[in-house]
Amino acid sequence: MQALLEKAQIALNKKDWETVNASIQRLLTQKDAIEPIINDEILDLALEALQKCDFQQRWEIAKLFPQIGQSAIAPLIALLESEEQDGEMRWFLARILSQFDDRACILALSQLLQRSEEEEELSQMAAAALANIGSSAISSLGQLLSDSKTRFLAVQALSQIRRPEIIEPLLTVVKDQSSAIRSMAIEALSSFHHPQITAIILDALQDPAIEVRREAIKASSYLAPSYPQADLVNHLQPLLFDIHLEICQETAIALGRIGTATSAKALNPLLQSSLTPDSLKLTVVRALGWIEDGEALNYLEKALYSENVLICREIIAILGRQTSQKLRRQAGEILGNFYHSHPAILADTGVKQSLAIALGELDRDNKSILLTLAADGEAIVRLHALSALKKLDHGTI
Repeated sequence: MQALLEKAQIALNKKDWETVNASIQRLLTQKDAIEPIINDEILDLALEALQKCDFQQRWEIAKLFPQIGQSAIAPLIALLESEEQDGEMRWFLARILSQFDDRACILALSQLLQRSEEEEELSQMAAAALANIGSSAISSLGQLLSDSKTRFLAVQALSQIRRPEIIEPLLTVVKDQSSAIRSMAIEALSSFHHPQITAIILDALQDPAIEVRREAIKASSYLAPSYPQADLVNHLQPLLFDIHLEICQETAIALGRIGTATSAKALNPLLQSSLTPDSLKLTVVRALGWIEDGEALNYLEKALYSENVLICREIIAILGRQTSQKLRRQAGEILGNFYHSHPAILADTGVKQSLAIALGELDRDNKSILLTLAADGEAIVRLHALSALKKLDHGTI
């Protein structure tokens, strides 16, 4: 053991960091047999190496301290609080201290977060370190919410912990002046089911800040199991016509997740309107596709005759992905009617290709259409039609 210590010290003097690291690791494997005085020597070696080595080697040396144990905490905190240490070194020290669930570490990291707003990267590490410690850090972080200088990072750290204990402190900032803080709080609180949180999420749907509305919309789609779905749809529907396109899209996605006939009905006007941007229509189509309901397929059928090839192909693909026997039969009828009505868009090669693929995933009722497509003038259409026929003949559907 003494020989290993000497080897590590020689390597340290030569700046042979890999040998230092390897030697300390070997010593730590014999930790149970190490006397306190030798453990102190190992700690001194690791601390000196951490301060002298380069960035890459610091990653490796930093991993040693949790193995060294509680005796490392006090000297690590002393280095963290030293004005002589540069930002990079303090960043590593904060990262190491996050591995210890210890009150002294929490206090030191909280103080670092409070006084380092001018060093954003270091502040972020302090917040991440406190989040990594978890439940034990919640009380200290809650106290930092009262200071506007540390509130953002404290909310950020609390949001990463995701334990019921964060609910109470985060409820104090849902009306904060900062929209970034409000949106973080809403996003974190949405992980928990509680009537008070539900009311806050629904209220945030009317927030003037786009990022807050966006988080509230995402959160509301997960309220469905515990909140009346019809009421939830009523809260969301006005946001389909928000002045910001991304809010409209997020709302369509949320309604699709709710997945009821009522949410499908709310989406339909947007799909049928000629004023709806194509990108939003495409999102609505996909949202309706998630709703396993015959009425949703009826709405998609009306939009199937759109002049937009991309939307038409997306609807065809969705119809081909139905899983319940009832909806598969309905989808087959819709596609059969579409083909036999000879819409102008059916002249598009991509539409015929999508149709062949979808019919191959459904029942055999439209086999005659596939036989016609198998004789199409476009090779890619023939290829997919023949593949679909083979799938039907092999009875894989």
